[in-house]
Amino acid sequence: MEMDFACMPKDTLYVLATVYGYMCYPNPKDIDKRDCFIAQYIIKNYHEFLESVPIDYARKALNFYDEKLGLRNANNAEVLLHIKEGCLAGAMYITLLEMKAGGGQQPSVNKAKFLTYEIYSKRAISEHGVKIEVTDAEKVGRAWNRYKWVAPMWASTLLIADGVLSLTNVKDNPSLFFGLINCLNSKSKDLNLKFECWKFPNGHDFPKIELETVGLSALNREKLSKYDYKNRY
Repeated sequence: MEMDFACMPKDTLYVLATVYGYMCYPNPKDIDKRDCFIAQYIIKNYHEFLESVPIDYARKALNFYDEKLGLRNANNAEVLLHIKEGCLAGAMYITLLEMKAGGGQQPSVNKAKFLTYEIYSKRAISEHGVKIEVTDAEKVGRAWNRYKWVAPMWASTLLIADGVLSLTNVKDNPSLFFGLINCLNSKSKDLNLKFECWKFPNGHDFPKIELETVGLSALNREKLSKYDYKNRY
């Protein structure tokens, strides 16, 4: 599936706002909430958009969605939930890539759910330096179902936090973030997923990022050996 940039120029900051919108509201049914989020982001960061963004467009869009959905004031708790559950989906995606890279494991969503729970239920800080809390196994499944379409985007966020790309460089040049998303998205075809992730439409010239995925660690292979087919969330 291609993200919709039809009403937006190819300016990097516009793209960033749109990517964040899809990361928080990836479900195709959530287009109104997503567009409202994008408009909110632009208004809140208008000083960064002054050179390239028609702020009147954003204000009109925000007013429209406010009247339609009553979403003018972003719910910080809801945004925090997007981050927590989105990071879980991203961690699952990385696990699937590690399964594939290891050669000994066929990528399996159910096994990835099991292993993600085993890893993150035992500690508050993830392997990637981001706080991920998992209080029950079903939460992993819910997170995947909600954010699977943008799992490569959340996985990119975790890898940046893990130092795969310099955070300073990414802040100065967000197109590096987009390049990493493209890189991880391109690997999805090898994972036998039964859905299509959101991707950038043709015409965006982002840096090409090459990333070699390593297999599961010995500790995680041991955890996965305890997987039972009945452990399906």
